Amino acid sequence: MPAWAKMSLKLCVAALSLIFIAAVAIADFATKYETAVSLLYMVAIVSAAVFSWRYVAVLAAFLSGMSDAIICALSGSCSFMNKLNAGIQSVFFLVFVFVLLALKDSQERLRNMARTDPLTEVVNSKYFLDIGNTEIQRSLRYKHPLSVAYMDIDDFKTVNDTLGHSAGNALLREISEKVKKAIRKTDTIARLGGDEFAVLFPETDRDSARAAVGRIQKSLSDTKAPDVGPVTFSIGVITDNGESCTFDEMIKAADRLMYAAKHEGKNTVREGMFGECAAAK
Repeated sequence: MPAWAKMSLKLCVAALSLIFIAAVAIADFATKYETAVSLLYMVAIVSAAVFSWRYVAVLAAFLSGMSDAIICALSGSCSFMNKLNAGIQSVFFLVFVFVLLALKDSQERLRNMARTDPLTEVVNSKYFLDIGNTEIQRSLRYKHPLSVAYMDIDDFKTVNDTLGHSAGNALLREISEKVKKAIRKTDTIARLGGDEFAVLFPETDRDSARAAVGRIQKSLSDTKAPDVGPVTFSIGVITDNGESCTFDEMIKAADRLMYAAKHEGKNTVREGMFGECAAAK
């Protein structure tokens, strides 16, 4: 979902939750608290916790708990029982919302763990395929270009053999961070396995992909391994101009181009268009 859509959803839910709380409070007061209308506060609290910001959920819980006290204070007939009920409700709703938010955070952490490579903290191969399949469907629908770069670290085995796997892992993390800083927020970097990375460029034609890969190369140009020297990269880039290509075909094509770059002497980039993508089945 686009950022503006997420923001709009959160604002709408926040506004509707607060309006709903006011409506329930008025209905509760009108029935002289003789019905279970106050249970409907849970609807507003859960909605705010799930679809809006954390502070909106906490505010919704607090206002729901204090609704009795607020309404009776405005009406001028606030009894001791009203105040006691408000206190009990406030504690209950606040405890409820914090438990709910904790469960939401736990679920989000589990979701991120399933999507993220644990070493580099970039997207893993499975989630990368999910994102790519979504993007290619959008590309096909609107006939917009889509590009993928497949990157391999030249002679990475030498780094592991010379410096050990801990140094190799540190190098992979360094590369991931540099690439993340070099690409747009709408782009996605993934570690596909070992020393191989891929970057997805939505809405990106061949010339724009070439410029984007150039920025990545520049960001990685000072990457070095102690006692080994400069670290170089072989890169394959494939662009689909909204034709009937699957994302799996694009990955295969970019991989093939990367190996062509490696066989040509490494530290270089090979580019291709949709025709080569179809040939990579």
